[in-house]
Amino acid sequence: MSDIDYTLKLNKNNISNKKLVCGVGINDADYQVQQKFKDKIITCPFYRKWQSMLNRCYSASVHKKRPTYIGCSVSSEWLLFSNFKKWMEKQNWENNDLDKDLLLLNNKVYSADTCLFIPPKINTLLLSNNACRGKFPQGVSLNKQVGRADKYKAQISINNKKIHIGLFFTIEEARTAYLKVKIAYIESVALEQDTILRTALTEWCQRNKEKL
Repeated sequence: MSDIDYTLKLNKNNISNKKLVCGVGINDADYQVQQKFKDKIITCPFYRKWQSMLNRCYSASVHKKRPTYIGCSVSSEWLLFSNFKKWMEKQNWENNDLDKDLLLLNNKVYSADTCLFIPPKINTLLLSNNACRGKFPQGVSLNKQVGRADKYKAQISINNKKIHIGLFFTIEEARTAYLKVKIAYIESVALEQDTILRTALTEWCQRNKEKL
């Protein structure tokens, strides 16, 4: 966190007059969640995560860009900012992403029972194996070299670095190769995590191994 003092208290009248966030969220913080610091507007990290979660679930503009969030919602408990903040303070949240469907497959509800924080390097990989990017499955693209029979390329991006896996004769061969590398990487990263996240990642890997 920055050197901002988020303990500056608001009076009860200021709290009660706050507008709903995304039409549903109640910001009951008794301090200023945004403050000016060295000519910059700094937002409380707990509020920033809470607001981002609400936007994913209830913002029409977000749904236009990211339609996979259509139908998602936030538990009634977490519509109150202070409840979310209390939960988040107990988590390993710094530099990590809030995830809702690793613990519970295909989950659509953000809640204390279904969410945890995960490293961004894992979060970017935990997309559905059926997710497609244009014509091809995730991790697969067409090799631009003309005349080759092994015309399908498999590659993976780890820590913003693209890694070439190989060239294959069929889309399915390329997809399988990509998934094997992806699963192996996530298994290695899982060993570095706390018990809850390690268990969740190990179970994810096992489920996807069964699909190969």
